[in-house]
Parts: sequence; structure tokens; C-alpha cells
Amino acid sequence: MSDSPSLVVTCPHCSVELNVPAAADLGQLKCPQCQEFLDGAVPIQSVSGPIPPHLHPDAGKQPMAPPPSPKPGFQLELDESDQRSIRPPQKGVGKLGIVASTISLGLFSLLVVASLMIRFIFPDWFTPETVTDTVSVQVVRGKYEPPSSWAPAPGKALRVGGLKVKVERIEIGPVLAKAGTQEIISSEDQNIMQVYISLENESEEPFDYTSWYGNEFVVGETTVSAKLTNSRQELYSMLVFEDVAGIYGHVPRAVIRGKETLQDSIVFELPSEKFEGEGPWRLELPQAAFGFSGSLGFELPESLVIRESALGSSPMLGNE
Repeated sequence: MSDSPSLVVTCPHCSVELNVPAAADLGQLKCPQCQEFLDGAVPIQSVSGPIPPHLHPDAGKQPMAPPPSPKPGFQLELDESDQRSIRPPQKGVGKLGIVASTISLGLFSLLVVASLMIRFIFPDWFTPETVTDTVSVQVVRGKYEPPSSWAPAPGKALRVGGLKVKVERIEIGPVLAKAGTQEIISSEDQNIMQVYISLENESEEPFDYTSWYGNEFVVGETTVSAKLTNSRQELYSMLVFEDVAGIYGHVPRAVIRGKETLQDSIVFELPSEKFEGEGPWRLELPQAAFGFSGSLGFELPESLVIRESALGSSPMLGNE
């Protein structure tokens, strides 16, 4: 190895800095990085010391040393500032923590006692609010058409877009409802018809359902609702209870998912106590309840009428 003076030059091709002999002909030396001649390289400074073997004019092409292989597993390296920021957790809470915990526990106990006293002195404050068992108006595009035919109930079901609709039961008598306190109450009026309907989703897509009970629907420019008429084409009024939390058998709104079945009901007021000879009734149901513009029609025979509640919780009209 020679101890002659050397120069630091910059390769004109790859800009790497190299130590070369001071007396060497740069046009005869090749850059070990890019293997191009150093002709035209600009010296940076003179360096005294040994010249690396690979820079001697008679040195051949030397392979570059491979980078060190990474250590197996997850490696996390922290610089000095990160290491200084890591501190072991302190053990214990100290006197201040004990005092704060005692105060918090005492305040929580006082709040619990005060809430129980208020609930005992003013029980009406905690009574559930009465909510109207109806929802907002459903709007559907298109043109509304009344039913062109009437399916006989209860044997015949109607299908629309994967949803099967069927009239399951007709009750005549008082209606069972939930009061604001969730207590079961019975309507004083015995002259009420409650029609129970099932909706079965035979498809995989869900249906957004808004109940026919107590609601109107806008189809195009027409406002429609569920209708019930007798054999003389007389219209029965839909009966909506505004002072109860809900009637049994009724669902205001729901999502009917694939392969699920929903049951709902509609309530109508009868014009007289005697319903014999009023049937068969015709029930018109707008399809806007589940997003379509048409309508469904069912014919309800008098033989379908039941004079006792499906819930069995209230006396109905006299049995035959």
C-alpha cells in the first residue's frame, strides 16, 4: 500500500467523492461506483495517507459489499430524545389521589340519595310521556291508482316487489292500548274494528315500512290513506287514539329485512253496534307504505270477524 499524497475528487458522472493518487492520470482511472473514467473530475482537497487498494490504477473491478442483513423480528429504535421521554410509571396514588377519590365518592352518594328523594316526592316527573302512535307523511313519486280487483281474505295474499301482504284477522270490540305509564288499558268504545295484517319479505332486499294506521301518503299530487267501506260503499272512519302510547298489534314504522315477517293493524270505527249485514268489507291499502305508487285491495267477509281479542286480556262483545 502506498503512502504517497492523494486527492479527493468528485466523479463527473455519479458525483461520488473519491480518494485518488495526486500524480495519477484521471483519464486512466475508473470510478468504482459507476465504472466510468474520471476524466474531467475536479479535485476537492489534498489528503495525506494511504490510497485504498481499489483506487490503484492496476486494481480490477471490486464487488461492493452487501448491506448488513436485517435482524429477525420487529426492531424498534429510539433516538436519545425519545428515550428521555420514557419514564417508568409511578406506583400508588399518593395522599392527594386518596383525598380526591374520597370527595368524588361522597358527591356521587349525595346525588344518588337526592335523586331517590325527588323520585319519591314527585313521582309524576318520571312518568313516561304520551306519544302519538303515528309518524310523518310518506311521499312517493308516480300516479295513484285504486285497486282494480279485490283479493278474498284471509286465504289470498298479494305480492308487490318481493313483499307478500295478507289480512290475517278481524276483531270487533274494545281496543287494548298502552297508557303513558305502560299500563294496559281498554277502550270504552266497544264498536271498533281492528284489522290485523302481515307483511312478509320474500326477497333479500329490506323494505322501509310506514304503517297505514293514522297516516296519510302523498303519491304524485294525490294524498291517500287506508280505506274501509261496507257493502253499500259507505266509508268507515279510521280511528286514531291520540292519548295513548300505542295500541297492541300495531307497529308505527320498521325495516322489514330479507325473509322477515312483520305484523301490523289498522283501527276503524263502526257506524253502529250491529255489524251483521255490513259485509263483505273492502279494504284499500296504498302501496306507498313501502315505497310503491299503486294500491292493494282486500275483500273481508263477515265470517272472518272474531269477537274476542287475540291477546285475551279484555272482554269483547257478547259471544254467540
